[in-house]
Amino acid sequence: MLPVILAIRDEEDRSYVEEVYIKYGPKLYYIANSYLNNVQDSEDCVQDVVIALIDSLEDYKCWDHRHQVNFLVKCCRCIAINKYKKRSKRESLESSINDTEEMPELELADEETSIQEMVISEESKMRLVKMIEEMDPKYGDLLFFKGFLHMKNVVIAKMLNISVNLVNVRLKRARDILLSTRSEELDEIRRK
Repeated sequence: MLPVILAIRDEEDRSYVEEVYIKYGPKLYYIANSYLNNVQDSEDCVQDVVIALIDSLEDYKCWDHRHQVNFLVKCCRCIAINKYKKRSKRESLESSINDTEEMPELELADEETSIQEMVISEESKMRLVKMIEEMDPKYGDLLFFKGFLHMKNVVIAKMLNISVNLVNVRLKRARDILLSTRSEELDEIRRK
């Protein structure tokens, strides 16, 4: 068992997280390892997913089974991808002697969209989920976290270990991509 689980003070929460870890830990490790191909990084990734679960435990308990599984899988995938990119960047920087300037982060306001308003019927909701799942995961997963799990940008950023500004930028891009590629379907969903 992970030490982070043992640190949970509430015994009921600790046993709940432990059950989730026992049930999904090997699957999460498999997902992480498929991206990272490194035992230590994959174990770290699973631990980060458990930390995200603990941070969102009250909400997690309220979600239905499908949303719980989606949360775990999407967290694992996003964290693994971010770890892979950081590792690649670190390796690239270590092998490079060129000076690199860091790009300044953009300050964007957190735009609330009417995704929740578009979801009128279960059919519309399923169509919207299908559209989001067909997107690049770095955008689709954020829309899922924001639109369906109603997570705050700060929580998403902390969970994925990225800046809030990057969450804002990716959410805006995700909305723009969704609107530019699926505007007719979105209009149809809105009219229902």
